[in-house]
Amino acid sequence: MSEKIEQELLSIFPQLYFDAQPIFQMKADSQKVIGYELLLRSTERNRFPLSFFQQVIKYKKLHTRLLQWYRNEIFSLLHPNEETKISLNIHPQQLSYPETFLMLADLAPYHDRILIEITEDDTEPSIACDPKSFLMNKINQIKKMRFSVALDDVGTGIHSLTNIAPMLDKIDVIKFSPISLRVLSQKEIFFLIDFWRNIASNRKIQFIVEGVETSDIHEYLLEEEIFLQQGFYLDKPAPADQLKRKK
Repeated sequence: MSEKIEQELLSIFPQLYFDAQPIFQMKADSQKVIGYELLLRSTERNRFPLSFFQQVIKYKKLHTRLLQWYRNEIFSLLHPNEETKISLNIHPQQLSYPETFLMLADLAPYHDRILIEITEDDTEPSIACDPKSFLMNKINQIKKMRFSVALDDVGTGIHSLTNIAPMLDKIDVIKFSPISLRVLSQKEIFFLIDFWRNIASNRKIQFIVEGVETSDIHEYLLEEEIFLQQGFYLDKPAPADQLKRKK
């Protein structure tokens, strides 16, 4: 990496912040927030800084800087409020760095309040043909630190059923999102929700549907007694700094 590119990437760090999107436990006449998914954002566009992130996780020095930022932000969120629980997205590429596990070791005192979400993204070099060989060892390391582990966006990316089936006995949560499946009909999306719910139920894994953006999906989930939900229809993400002020 050239010094110019490195400096450009470093200049973005002060723009970073986390949004927090609530995860709800729905009931017949009420809803309860059971945790928040942390979403990396940049003040430049108030959205995920995809290009920045993709470049940073390729380089150990910059990635270590990002992990230090993660660590400090998470400590500042969890320390003031003993009730707050969070989900932290980890790209598989990040699991190739020992520094990621050093960060998790620092956060281990909060293991019962942090869900580690492994995203569906591929790595360089690719692990798409056999993610189990790479991920199983990493998941075991995370579990030894007593964190719960989720697989994000099942059915997409490297998280096809064929790929994740051998790992399900190590997983605590699977998350399904219809957002990337808008080319499908509503009936087809409902079929996939039922399919993944049955997989989770048979394996005694928690099942969360995220990307709940319409009343149709929300009502369908309630009818099917799928009560763990997340999405814009229920509540939009808000700056995670607000959690620091909760009493």
